Amino acid sequence: METSTKKQRIFFLFGMAFMCLTFILFIIYSNSKADEINYNYSFSGRVDSVSYDVKGIPYVHVNGQFYYLDDGYNFDHLVEKGDTMIKHKGSVVYKLIKHANKKVFKFKN
Repeated sequence: METSTKKQRIFFLFGMAFMCLTFILFIIYSNSKADEINYNYSFSGRVDSVSYDVKGIPYVHVNGQFYYLDDGYNFDHLVEKGDTMIKHKGSVVYKLIKHANKKVFKFKN
């Protein structure tokens, strides 16, 4: 095998390994940043509006603020306008109180 071909393959493999490592580190960083944002949420109030993204993850509007409720939870499209949501800073638990029947759901990541 030619030396230049070996060098090209080695260079290519190191390049691919570097790209894979960079991608993995980016995913880890993104997840930790999203978890930090979610962990610092603090709100309590009536859901003024709710919409779901293509993955079924809700965006809720509570007390004049919009919150993206993270993909680590399975809200199962239960959040509706008029429900009450409670999330304390430093907690991973969301509490949902349905407006129609006052049934309480707790969602923990």
